[in-house]
Amino acid sequence: MRAADLASLGGPSPVVIVTHRDMLEHRPSDHDDASERLLWAWEGIEAAAHDGIPLIRRLSQGAAPELLARVHTATYLEALKTACDRGSGWIGTRDNPLTSGTWMSTLLAAGSGCVALDVFAEQDLTHRALCAIRPPGHHAHAGRPGGFCYLNNVVITARAILDRSPGARILVVDLDFHHGDGTEALLRDMPRCAYVSVHADPRRHFPGTGHSTQDGRIIDIPVPELVGDVEWLHALAGGLDRLHLQDPTAILVSFGTDPLAGDPVGDLGLTPKGLAKGTAAIIARWPSIPLISFLEGGYDPEGLREGVRQHIHALADVL
Repeated sequence: MRAADLASLGGPSPVVIVTHRDMLEHRPSDHDDASERLLWAWEGIEAAAHDGIPLIRRLSQGAAPELLARVHTATYLEALKTACDRGSGWIGTRDNPLTSGTWMSTLLAAGSGCVALDVFAEQDLTHRALCAIRPPGHHAHAGRPGGFCYLNNVVITARAILDRSPGARILVVDLDFHHGDGTEALLRDMPRCAYVSVHADPRRHFPGTGHSTQDGRIIDIPVPELVGDVEWLHALAGGLDRLHLQDPTAILVSFGTDPLAGDPVGDLGLTPKGLAKGTAAIIARWPSIPLISFLEGGYDPEGLREGVRQHIHALADVL
């Protein structure tokens, strides 16, 4: 029975979960992207399973070198691998520390979307997935890291989709507290892709990019601090309304829980239910389109647990 058939019967749609224990091995000390973040996400996944959401669990696999080279420059990839081999220090700035497990963790995070695509291709049971990964990716540019990010997980998956289906039209929606400057920069050179981001005011917050745009393909929507669920959802709906992209054939979501109230790094005053309604709003517009979400930020333990739980509910059509 296909996912659409399950949904028509009122039951939850299965959700693919892609993750890997080795992503814990990127272990920077005294850093916001602590390895515990992945443990908190896993607790949210288990809570969703306890709620009765059917999960299809898969281990991530490292991204292929030739795919990485389609997104990042050869010079940067070589520099990153060499720096990771040192097992200490940082690359770029102290926002991007290096440990003995950083290279493997980044490869597994970068390859997670391809595993989800493979599951979609193998069976008709589901077309929704959450990649519970770290390090995050949306601040990584073609030739440099940024903001805890080393490889751009979302854009790597977008490139894999286009390599498999050259006619694909891909929508990337960024729901993290911060603007995905790396994702936007990379997608500007990928005309079959569109980008919508709702994020904190760049005049006050990292990375200082993402000022309001009038473009119909690259849509940036900064919102005030502590904006709350209602206005945030209104901003997201307005951004989706402005899209000039024809109906997408794939949707990728940069999913951060740092917009949740109380997050020590972010905080737009959102509730977990409100954040999940953002995902549900995307699905409501394109219910039959494959969707893969990727964990980005989120630094409050309970916010991350409950944010992931509610996000999975939205992916399963039972929010």
